[in-house]
Amino acid sequence: MIDADIDPNGTPEFSKTSIVELLMKVQTLRDLWEKSTYIGFSIEENGYAEVNGEKYSLNGKVDATLKQSDQTNEYTSHVANKVIIYKPAFVSYLRLGFTLGHELIHVHHINTGFSLKIFNSRSLNEAKNYLERLAYGWNMNYGDPQAADKMKMYQ
Repeated sequence: MIDADIDPNGTPEFSKTSIVELLMKVQTLRDLWEKSTYIGFSIEENGYAEVNGEKYSLNGKVDATLKQSDQTNEYTSHVANKVIIYKPAFVSYLRLGFTLGHELIHVHHINTGFSLKIFNSRSLNEAKNYLERLAYGWNMNYGDPQAADKMKMYQ
């Protein structure tokens, strides 16, 4: 972000423009977006997820379709439709960047068929937790101070 002349601690506008700015100016995010076939984004006020019976506020998620065969119970397709970024991710450019990278890792896993392979080799809950840990691994590699604690939620 510094190389792109973006203040990581600055507060981005709650708009798609802020997302596009980071995707275009920050090389790491631009590369991930390309690997994610330039998936589209939407923004929403609030999103929640339940993890191990507890409700958590989300910064983002991938809107995806996971289909399962009625005959074999095997998952047959997993398609990423778009990425949704929620208002809490806009607290700083740094948080927005970490959120974009995290979600784009999920899209890349979906687009390459990796997530489908994981869903067919584990229980649904185990697969989701494993894929979350992998995405938070990306966050940890890029210095996200919240990543280790969030990763523990998916153990």
